[in-house]
Amino acid sequence: MNLVNQLAGLLEQNAQLYEQMCVKAEEEARAIQTADFARLDELLKERENLALKLRLLDENRKSLVAKIAQSIGKRGEEITLGWLADIQANETVKAGLLAAKDRLVAASEKAKDLSDFNRRLIGRAMTTIRESLRFASVLIGQPDTYSNGRTVAGRMPSGMMVTKAY
Repeated sequence: MNLVNQLAGLLEQNAQLYEQMCVKAEEEARAIQTADFARLDELLKERENLALKLRLLDENRKSLVAKIAQSIGKRGEEITLGWLADIQANETVKAGLLAAKDRLVAASEKAKDLSDFNRRLIGRAMTTIRESLRFASVLIGQPDTYSNGRTVAGRMPSGMMVTKAY
């Protein structure tokens, strides 16, 4: 089946994109840890581009699975890679499908794990920044407010009108 070979090729491309996504996620973690925000911005754009390519491949995969399903008289939802590999007479095609499936599953799980790690890393960084700002504001204190040439210390917000001059 030529369609099955095309599907195996699409799955290989999908796995390659997920592996590229993993490399980008690892680079993102380094950029987050070193506070290299310019590099982080570049990496996010690159990952968005990879995500777009993955969506396009997914649409092609769905279309191809629908064609395969139609050619064997089944619905697309009924077809799994394991089942499709089992019905193949050619052992090379069968092995290729199963290898592509395993590679895709491994790459997508690794990409998910790395993304979750980066999410936690960003969350911790935000907590650290928030706590540092809170500590700094306690050390610095509230700004002084001035009225008629004298300083009014306390918890009045900066720029608050203390007395009217008119």
